[in-house]
Amino acid sequence: MQVALFGSGAAGLSLHSSDLDVVLTGLAAPEPVTGGFDDASKRLVVACLRRLERSCRWGPAKHELGVASSRLIARARVPVLKLQLQGGLELDVSLNDDGGIKAASFLQSFQQDFTAVRPLTLLLKCVLKQRGLSEVYMGGLGSWSLVNMVLAHLMAMSGAGGQVDHLGSMLLSFLQRYGVDFDRARQAVAVKRGGFVSKASLGEDFGRKGILSLEDPLTGREVAGGSHRYADVEELFGKLHGRLQQALEQAQQQQQQQRPQQQQQQGELQR
Repeated sequence: MQVALFGSGAAGLSLHSSDLDVVLTGLAAPEPVTGGFDDASKRLVVACLRRLERSCRWGPAKHELGVASSRLIARARVPVLKLQLQGGLELDVSLNDDGGIKAASFLQSFQQDFTAVRPLTLLLKCVLKQRGLSEVYMGGLGSWSLVNMVLAHLMAMSGAGGQVDHLGSMLLSFLQRYGVDFDRARQAVAVKRGGFVSKASLGEDFGRKGILSLEDPLTGREVAGGSHRYADVEELFGKLHGRLQQALEQAQQQQQQQRPQQQQQQGELQR
């Protein structure tokens, strides 16, 4: 058995208030096709997590870790034990393979090519968290899906000759893409395939209507199916784009109005 940190914390994409994802490998492995456990394996995984929960809440680990509360999400595709520590830190513990560890390495490598990945992801994570849309088990958009959306956008903008290191421009264009332009009924996010492809090209697993379709670049599986509140995410991104666009237009108008006065003042100084 190996205990490892994965997810946003391991990839350097976590907020100060983010939880830490911890995986125990070598005990159980999900099915390659679905990424989840069969009934027998899930019962074993849940039993192990319940035993761990009892140890953390009422055993010696309670004082060592300072566990204040716990919650076992047993019905998830991959069951998770959420531990709230007395200092405020949250731990999400799961039994899985090394896919999460590989995903962290994958994200670290892409951050070297696209420096805007980290600041854009952190800002968007903060916005989603404030709106209660950052937890997959509540239908929100998880970190893995979000960072893939950011990567796909930057790859597409880079291919079109955009300045992907200009954070303001990339934020505005990201909000426009996913809040206004993106057709989730026909398009899918697929970083491994260059950014975006048609849903039809990915097979039946990506054909669910109304849900964001996102291909895992490491496994090829659909990984955003749990984000059933994506319509709320899309609406939020659209509203933010509208507000930012309006603010930019107002700022440009003010600059144009002030320009003659500034030119006049410069002329008087030159005299």
